[in-house]
Amino acid sequence: LGQFDGRIWIDDSYATAPSATIAAMQSISNPFILIVGGSSKGYGFLDLAEAILDHPPRVIIHIGQTGHEIKAVVENFARKNQLPAPQFIDGGETMPEIIQHALKSSNAGDTILFSPASASFGLFNNARDRAEQFVRQVSALKN
Repeated sequence: LGQFDGRIWIDDSYATAPSATIAAMQSISNPFILIVGGSSKGYGFLDLAEAILDHPPRVIIHIGQTGHEIKAVVENFARKNQLPAPQFIDGGETMPEIIQHALKSSNAGDTILFSPASASFGLFNNARDRAEQFVRQVSALKN
C-alpha cells in the first residue's frame, strides 16, 4: 500500500493459507510486524510456526479464532525447541483496533504485513471486506 506514518504497509489479506503467509514473510528483509489469524480452513500451523521462528517478526498481532491457535502453536514449538517466542498482541475485533495495535507496536522503518494465513469469516464478511477495511484504515493514515 505504500509508506504511511513511517511504516511500510503491505496488504496480503488474500493470503488465506499458511504457505502464502510464509512466502510473504520470507520476502521481507527489514524488521516487521505480522498481522495473522481469522477463521479456520482446517490447515495446521506447524510449518507457519517454524517459519515464524526462523524469521521472527518484531511482534505478531493475532486476530480471530485461528489467531489464538497460531499463537499456541508458535509458543509450543518455541518451547519444545528451546527457542524464544516472539511477542504476541491480541489485535481486537475491528480493523481500527488492529491498525492501532500495529502502529503502537512498530517503529518508523518497520514493515507491517497483513497476511492472515486464514479465512476472513468471523470478524469480516469475506476476504474482500477484510482487504477493503485494511486498505481504507491504512489509507486514512495519509490524511
